[in-house]
Amino acid sequence: MWVEVSLLTGFFMVNALKSVPPESVAVISEVRSEAHRFPLISRLLDLLGSKDYRPPQLPSTATQLTQLSQQENICPTEMVQLLSRDPMLAGELLRIAQSPAYGGASSIRSLEEAIVRLGLQRTGELFVRVALESRVFRVAGYQEPMRQLQRHSACVAQIAPIIARAAKVPSKSAFLCGLLHDIGTAATLIALVDSIAAKDPIPPFAEVEPAVQKLHHYAGGLVAKEWNFPQDIIDVVEQHHGCVRQENPLPMACVVNLADHIASQMGYGFGSELTNDSPDTVLELLKLNQVAADALWLKCRKQLEKMA
Repeated sequence: MWVEVSLLTGFFMVNALKSVPPESVAVISEVRSEAHRFPLISRLLDLLGSKDYRPPQLPSTATQLTQLSQQENICPTEMVQLLSRDPMLAGELLRIAQSPAYGGASSIRSLEEAIVRLGLQRTGELFVRVALESRVFRVAGYQEPMRQLQRHSACVAQIAPIIARAAKVPSKSAFLCGLLHDIGTAATLIALVDSIAAKDPIPPFAEVEPAVQKLHHYAGGLVAKEWNFPQDIIDVVEQHHGCVRQENPLPMACVVNLADHIASQMGYGFGSELTNDSPDTVLELLKLNQVAADALWLKCRKQLEKMA
C-alpha cells in the first residue's frame, strides 16, 4: 500500500506551483524531486493536497494571543480575558510558568501573576506551546514519536532566542519559529492516520519516517499558513533545512537550523532527523566565530538543563 505512486501527484504539484508565493516554489520542487526515492511522499502529497484535507486545528485563542502580544500598548486585562476562554490550557500555562526554565522560584496563583513573570509576548508564545502539545502533537499509533517531538520543539524554541541574540538577528519571532519548525511532522502523520481504514494496521514509525522527514518542512508551511501566522514565520518553517544550499538564506532559518542541531546534540533530538547543513557553515552564515560558538553552546546547555 505504501509503495504505490499516485498519478495525482503531478497534477497537484503543478496546481500548487500556481498558488504559492515565489519563495515556496523551491521547497515544493525539492519535495517533488524526492518522490521517486520515497514513494510514500506521493501518497502524502495527495492527502495534503486534497480538497478535503483539513489541517489540525490550533485553538483560535492561541493565534489571537500571538497577534495581541505583537501589538503596542497591550492591556494585560485583554490577555487574561483571552486566556480565560480555555481554562484547561490556561491551567497548563500556569504549570509551565512555574518551572525552573522560567524562574519559578515562587508559586503563581493567577493568570495576572503569570503575565507579570513571563511578560506579554512570552505568555502568548507559551500558550501556543500548550495548545500544540494538547491538541496537535497527539497522533494515534505514534505516541512515543509525538512525545519526542513535543520535547524537541520546546527545546528548540527555548534556545532559538539565545542564538538569535548572539548572532544579532532580530529575535522577536525566534521562539515561535523554533516551536513551529517541525509542525509539519505532526500534520503529516495526522493526515496519514486519518486516511487509514479502521481495520488496517498503522505502519511503524520507522517505516514512514523517511518520507515524513522529507516532507515535513513543506507540510509545516501549509499548516502555518492555514493558522494565519505571519509570512516570515511560514518562510522559516519551510526553509529551516538546507540553509547552506540557499543563495540568500534567511537569518532566522539559520538560527532555527542551528538550534535544531544543538538540541539534537544535547540529547533532545527527534527520531533520526538529520540535517545536511554543516553547523560550522551555519555559524559562518550567522557570523559567529569559534569563541562565540563555544559561549553559545554553554548558554544553550544551561537553558536546556532547566527543562530536564
